[in-house]
Amino acid sequence: MRFPSRLLLMSTCLLCHAAHADQPRPLLGAIRWDAWHTPWSRVQPGAGDGPVKAMVRSLGPKPYHYRLPFFGEVVSDNEVRIDGYTQEIVDREIAYAKAGGLDYWAFLLYEEGSAMSQGLSLYLSSAHKQEVGFCAIASPNTFGNAQQFPDRMQRLVKRMAEPSYQKVLGDRPLLYVFRVTDDWLRAWGGAENTRKLFDQFRAAVKAAGHGDPYLVAMNDTAAEGRRIAGVIGAESLAAYAVAGGGGKDGTAYAELAAAAQRFWEQCADTGTGVVPLAMAGWDRRPRVEHPVPWETSWQRPGVGMDRYYQEPTSQELAAHFEDAMQWAAEDKVRCPAQAVIAYAWNEHDEGGWLCPTLNPEGSANTARLDALGAMVKGFAPCPPTGPALPQEGLVLWLDANDSTPVSTKDGLVSRWSDKSAAHNNALAVDSSMRQVTCPGERKVIRFAAGSGYFRVPSLTVVQPASVFAVSRRESGQETGKYGRVLSFYDGKTSDKGNPADWVAPSWCIAVMDEAPYEAKLQTLTAPKIDGLYVGRNMARGDWYHGDLCEILVYNRVVSQPEERSLRSLLRKKWRIGLPWTEAAAPGH
Repeated sequence: MRFPSRLLLMSTCLLCHAAHADQPRPLLGAIRWDAWHTPWSRVQPGAGDGPVKAMVRSLGPKPYHYRLPFFGEVVSDNEVRIDGYTQEIVDREIAYAKAGGLDYWAFLLYEEGSAMSQGLSLYLSSAHKQEVGFCAIASPNTFGNAQQFPDRMQRLVKRMAEPSYQKVLGDRPLLYVFRVTDDWLRAWGGAENTRKLFDQFRAAVKAAGHGDPYLVAMNDTAAEGRRIAGVIGAESLAAYAVAGGGGKDGTAYAELAAAAQRFWEQCADTGTGVVPLAMAGWDRRPRVEHPVPWETSWQRPGVGMDRYYQEPTSQELAAHFEDAMQWAAEDKVRCPAQAVIAYAWNEHDEGGWLCPTLNPEGSANTARLDALGAMVKGFAPCPPTGPALPQEGLVLWLDANDSTPVSTKDGLVSRWSDKSAAHNNALAVDSSMRQVTCPGERKVIRFAAGSGYFRVPSLTVVQPASVFAVSRRESGQETGKYGRVLSFYDGKTSDKGNPADWVAPSWCIAVMDEAPYEAKLQTLTAPKIDGLYVGRNMARGDWYHGDLCEILVYNRVVSQPEERSLRSLLRKKWRIGLPWTEAAAPGH
């Protein structure tokens, strides 16, 4: 079955469209990367043609002609022509986007007056721009270095005054901040000074009469996004694209959609807000066959032609976008901006596009936007149902917040009983573990000084198994690098002659640093299990120091909808990524 999450939506939301049709929906936006501009030598004599020249070369071979934007032209089997944007073309794009249900475009900013800014300029001069809003994706170069920052940020302040600039949460201008790196933090004078610069930017926006800008950190991983968000003051996380490993010989689109959904969950697990990213596709073969100039330092011609995903049907694409919108709508704490961003409007050569393409007879192929528009027109948020803990195949459930299954002797935990029907109890060895009540009235099993751990000798799973573990470490607790939350060692695997529980089919969930951390969820698919250690490496030492909250093991790989339910339950119960200042959610 190629798209199980779609069936989940159908089963839970068949009545939503009628019963909740008057409820607002999340905003739907799409990234614009405007390399389809007029060859720049025609605009500025003596200049090069700009990135459009690379696009013409990438899409020149006949197998890629179907990807041409609707305003392109096929010259021969190995040649295409793109004369670039005109006001009439951009006005048509606005009409197409509106019909497809898009609320806004997110323009990746380039220097004003450059070829790559032509699309934005023509959008701003359009008499129809109010029909589809816009916002900016600001790269670090938009701001320049620390000395340039105060002047260059004024461009954004000016753009936010446009009547069609997209706002969220009332009057807050939406701004995506693209791939801030440590090099840029240094160029801005370090983390502390970077925050001061972005605070100056916020103050300038508010002084101009606008709301506090809503910043979204756009990074490739959730962890990096959260780190950068903390520096610049961003309130949500997103990504420009999620490739999910890049595919292999035409991996099904459903796998790309699943990779995007995993990224949403990973972002939510950081405790930061999320703007979920919907992927219209990922197939870079035109660029692999004919590398573009800005990628030649790492992309060699022909290397990676097997790394791509199948294109979605229009219905599959609409279903994935609906999943993103439902995910945002179901939890406004997790998704405060109530916005979704799509990759992409016009990344034709990378495989992600919504913009109509050129049919062989010269008309515009609007199939993707037709399906998307129909979905958006009928969309209504499904009311939260309170996901239930999946029980099928649950063979280990250790819940520290429940005192009933925790047995103690002289104040130390002697047994942590399994709440599943499998009765795979965790037996303490050299116990130094205590059940401790933390802020918010949450109970944990605390692994402090000593060599205590648990054994689960009866747990056996001979097939791939889904594993979930929640842990945390407070400031002031004893620490230990490489501490094992869970460990299975088959007695054979090794690395450089040493026993290794991280080499398959052995496996582990470990905490790789010594710093305190808020509650976090770690998951994996275990190849097999034949006995399990909790709080210690099954092969050697590596004791865990910190708090264990909850452990769930299934004797199967849970489905994507089940994983989403589990993550949602654990996130709310244990306030994943957030300080424990509120009471625990009801147990499951």
